Formats: sequence, C-alpha cells, structure tokens
Amino acid sequence: MLDEVAFFFLGIICGIFTGIIPGIHPNTVIFLITLYLPIALSFTTVENIVIFIVSLSVTHTFTSFISAAVLGVPEEENALSVNPAHRLSMKGEAYRAVYLTVIGGISSAIFIAPIILIEDFIKGISEFYRISLKVLPLVLTAVLIYMIMIDRNKILAFLIALASGTLGYISLNTYTVDPQVKLLSIFSGLFGASAIVVSIFTESKLPKQSFKDVKGFYFFDGFLGFLSAFLIIFFPSLSPSQAVIITQSMFKKGLESFLVALGGLTTADIILSFISLFYLGNPRSGASVAVEKLDFSNANLCIAVAYFSLPFAGVLTILLSKKIISIISRINYKKLNILVLLFISSIVLFNGFYAAVLFLTSTSLGILAQMLGVQKNILVSVLIIPTIISFTF
Repeated sequence: MLDEVAFFFLGIICGIFTGIIPGIHPNTVIFLITLYLPIALSFTTVENIVIFIVSLSVTHTFTSFISAAVLGVPEEENALSVNPAHRLSMKGEAYRAVYLTVIGGISSAIFIAPIILIEDFIKGISEFYRISLKVLPLVLTAVLIYMIMIDRNKILAFLIALASGTLGYISLNTYTVDPQVKLLSIFSGLFGASAIVVSIFTESKLPKQSFKDVKGFYFFDGFLGFLSAFLIIFFPSLSPSQAVIITQSMFKKGLESFLVALGGLTTADIILSFISLFYLGNPRSGASVAVEKLDFSNANLCIAVAYFSLPFAGVLTILLSKKIISIISRINYKKLNILVLLFISSIVLFNGFYAAVLFLTSTSLGILAQMLGVQKNILVSVLIIPTIISFTF
C-alpha cells in the first residue's frame, strides 16, 4: 500500500515539473519509462508504474496552464489558451487565468463522472464512433467556415487558415521525425514562440499582478468543458482544440468562459483517453498508449487514480501559480522571454533539421497572423484541414 501511495505522489511531483518547465511534456517521461521498462520492473510492479503515469498525466493538465499563461508556451491540448490567458496576464490577472482553468478541470471531471459509471453507455460508444467517421469532415468544415466568417478580415483569415492547413498536411504526412516531435515543433512555433517574439518587441515587463480570489462557480462554463469532452466521446477522432472550438461556436461566451471550458476539456480528455483505451481499444494519449503497452487491464484503478489526483493537482496548481507569477512579475520580462525562447528553440533543434524547419515556419506563420490581426484560433487549421482531407479521401 505504501508503494502505491509513493508512486501516486511521485507522479504528481513529476506532473508539476513537466507542467511548469516550458517545452517538457509528460510523454517524454513516459517514453523513458517504457524504454527502460525491464529495469523499472526489476524494482517495482506494473500497477505502480500505471499509478505513476496516470497521476503524472492528470497533474500536468492543470500545471501546464501556468507556463501557457505567463510564458505563452503551449501544447496541443492547451494551445488555444495562450492568447486569452496572455491577455489576462497583461492586465495583471495571470493568477485569475490559471485559477479559471483549474475550476474548469475540476468541474468538468465532476460532470463527466456519471457517464463513466454507466458501463453500457460507454460500450455503446463504439457504434457512434463508426457513424462519426462519416460526418466528421462536414462538422469540421462547418466549424472552419464559421471561424473564418466571424473574423474581422475574412480574406486574411481564409489565407492564414489555408497556409496553416497546408503546413499541417505536408508536415503530418512526412515521415522523417516522430509525430510527437512534429506537434511539439508546430505548436511551439504557431502559438508559443510567435507570441514570445512579438512580446519581446512590445512588452518589457509583466504588469503588477492581482491575486484576489476568483468568485463564482462558473457552472455553465464548466459544463461547456464537459460538453466538449462529450464531443470527443462521440467523435474520438476530434482533437481537444477542435472540440472546444465547436462548443465555443455554439455558445458565444467570453474570454473567461473560454478558459474554464478549455481547462475542463483538457482534464476530461486525459480521463477519457483511458476510457477510450479500455472500451474502444483506441488510446488517445501518450499515457494511455503506455498503459496499453504495459498490458494493464484494470480500468477502475486508472479512473480512481485520475480522480484522486484531481484535488491535489488543483490545489498545488493554484498555490504554485501564485508563487511563480509573483516571482516573474518582479524580474525583467523581456529577458525572461528571450531565455524561454532560446530554451524552446534548443529543445526543437535537438530533434534535428526537419524539426527546426517546421518550428521556424510555424513561428513565422504565427507572427504573421498576430501582426495581421487574425484570430490565432484560426491556426488550429493546422490540424482541422489535414483531418478533413484524411477522412474525405
């Protein structure tokens, strides 16, 4: 029992570090574990490794929003949070931005719990999955058209969407590097490095930050996160970013609502990835792929560990965000951004020439979109358009 508890908290600690350190993804840690699995199994059990992986993954979904809000370094799951969270940060409300995502994560997990408990409903998802494959291109096309039509400059938005989609299609269908490296390079460039470069030339200091408690439960906004996760249940081929865009298109809500919904979706998605693994045989995340490789079949343990991780991850994220934001607000923000940019660039460059080309191209496109005043959620076309093409032809 003590071993299980130790691995549970070890996973939470690692999830904190992967979340707050820019460019470090939990899949990196998980990959190392699976790579050296025989060594790991020489001193512990498969069950303990799974507990570690699940608590690490859930904690990361909360803590990753700290670096996304203050430093503008995203991952695929929370890439869309960078611009809204950064806008709040430049208003002195970075803590509020992080707090909102925590509210979303906890509330969405609560909403989704009853669905997980209905086993027959989960088993019936496989039939909906087959149907969803036929209508998914139409759904994504409608979403993309809507995103372009609501932009202030529709022609520029269309051109940026086309360029982003072309980048995604070419890169995702080129088999020179690992898919995870591709996504790291693309999203670090489109949403991270591009925002940092613009920030270096426009912002020299993070404004004085407020640490007032966030009032309100944001019940409906948390439900939007749940609704986005619900879309992923019926459309497993959707990415989190695509799902949250659909729900936000259905309900025209503000910036804070968006962050709550995205926080909810990010947490719910990692929980659903285990459901998808055990009931659909379709692992949706690096963590669920690792659990599959470990030949572990106890779905109840994975779900229990995920839900036990929630309160620890939420509270620690709120406490850490206060400390980290307080420290960053007292230092030279421009120099910090330069250091973060160099750090991200070095991680990408370490993965080779092709990753570097992807990163530079994505960064340039992200800067162009920002300078032209095009909404950066249009850049998610990098996944939407390749998905439409792959399911149509």
